[in-house]
Amino acid sequence: MIALILSAGFGTRLYPLTLNKPKALLDVAGRPVIDYLVDQILRFFPLETIHVVCNDRFFDHFVQWQQKTAIRAHEHGKEIVLHNNGRKNAEERLGAIADLGLMFNRADPGHGAVIAASDNIYLADLLPVWRRFVETGENLIPVIRQDDRGKLQRTGVATLGRGDRVMGFEEKPAEPPSPWSVPPLYFLNRSALNRAKVFASQPDPPDGMGYLIRYLVDEETICAVKMEAGRLNVGDPASYEDARHVLADGAVYDALPGIA
Repeated sequence: MIALILSAGFGTRLYPLTLNKPKALLDVAGRPVIDYLVDQILRFFPLETIHVVCNDRFFDHFVQWQQKTAIRAHEHGKEIVLHNNGRKNAEERLGAIADLGLMFNRADPGHGAVIAASDNIYLADLLPVWRRFVETGENLIPVIRQDDRGKLQRTGVATLGRGDRVMGFEEKPAEPPSPWSVPPLYFLNRSALNRAKVFASQPDPPDGMGYLIRYLVDEETICAVKMEAGRLNVGDPASYEDARHVLADGAVYDALPGIA
């Protein structure tokens, strides 16, 4: 089992902060944004490799981050592998699904994988979700109740059925069909990953991780895991400042069990 982290965007909504630094490596309360996700994944067993796709413009930045993080990863029996997608500017970006396809071609996920964007900080412990995934082999997506219609229009939204099975999914819907927002964090088994490979290999795939779930929900059984705590999405200047404020004293994140 492996982790696939997408971090090849150019963070244009965060300009000028991201003109010379990738969004995933912006500082939030003394550590890069991506570290909050990686710290959680380091506790996932039996997962051995964390694959990160980045663009050519910021590749050297990620090499420096990888070198700093390698010791901590090795202490948990894990390796961090970087993938350069070769793109130098936002105008020529591949997009999330194509970047995922690139990693599929270079890494064997084995029996399953956790797939995530690098710009979200989760305030809930993700380890129970991982354990359920490993123990049951179910396809799982965390969902967070969101009653702000405007925020639902800017994220993925799931429609849930009996047993919290995902019956439908829409990416950034004008008319949200439910209050269940879906962060870019998916736990997928081998069957779903095989279908995901096919989806990612199509010519000019859509740019948005949620489109993968929209495709899979008609082909695979996917279950939602309702999370009480939310997430901090570092996508624009306002949300970046919000994340810095929430995590300023460390109390919120340090309360998660087992997080270094």
